[in-house]
Amino acid sequence: MTHIREQIERHLRINNLVRENQIGFTEGGRIEFNHFMLQFAVEGVLKGKIIREEHMLRYPLTKYAWENRRRRLYPLTKVNRGLVVVALDYSKAYDSVNRKSLIETLIKYKIDPKVIDLIYKIYRNDTTLIKFMEEEEEIEITSGIRQGCTLSTELFKLVTYEIMRELDEKGEDFVVEDIRMNSLFFADDSLILARTVESARKK
Repeated sequence: MTHIREQIERHLRINNLVRENQIGFTEGGRIEFNHFMLQFAVEGVLKGKIIREEHMLRYPLTKYAWENRRRRLYPLTKVNRGLVVVALDYSKAYDSVNRKSLIETLIKYKIDPKVIDLIYKIYRNDTTLIKFMEEEEEIEITSGIRQGCTLSTELFKLVTYEIMRELDEKGEDFVVEDIRMNSLFFADDSLILARTVESARKK
């Protein structure tokens, strides 16, 4: 499973599919990065350095964003907008993963079909037996990924990538200086960033 996990990670890296705002389950990922970016966002609001949508280009969030791109591509528009941060901790994160949606996500990210087929076979015909007094019934398990499996961390990370993609499509990004961000993830712990309460609700 370690080999498959490394193969998926290599595919994401080569095809520039890595989401830098998910630092959990990522080589070199440190929680300090999220702390820094949150502080950066707060200070940006306090200084009024929020850029209007029409005055900037879209740049991906990177771990080294604060070290480069300091020059101004477009003039800043100073406005007094707020920052709303919603902290989410996904309850029983691994158990809540819908397996059908997981396979669809793997296909969407163009993971090797052989790898997808192997993962499908691992979870196919997964059942559990429910007993109540003298009655028992076998039911199919359609959600959850295995705890302790080295591959599960990579699979869950892809699930969070899909969550981030949906966040990209909902509401407006929080923008400070020349950096856009709408979420910060560390494994299954996440912060959702928005300009207003209304925007946060949409996400």
